[in-house]
Amino acid sequence: MPHQVESRLDFYGGRQPSEAPAYFLGDAAHYLCLPVTTIRSWVEGRPYTVKGRIVQSMPLVVPADRDNLHLSFLHLVEFHVVSSLRRVRGVQPRPVRRAINFLRKKFNSPHP
Repeated sequence: MPHQVESRLDFYGGRQPSEAPAYFLGDAAHYLCLPVTTIRSWVEGRPYTVKGRIVQSMPLVVPADRDNLHLSFLHLVEFHVVSSLRRVRGVQPRPVRRAINFLRKKFNSPHP
């Protein structure tokens, strides 16, 4: 009797497909009709000046692939929501960051 070997292909590195790194920053910007600089600042944070000092804002997300800054489908969904809050409702970045941090801690989720 031949020995059967169970074989499973793992295309996503143990992740859910929606969390797999699949999009470059430029792709995300194109799909969401946002400037690449906006996407980059949401992924890396950005420097700004407060009372003559340069400080760095915290990123909104942790990229699915930190080395290459690739984003997942869930990141695109998050950015769409954040962009809509900013454009349609006029919500400023600080309350958005606070809400994201609160939800991330409250629900122990990387995608609140």
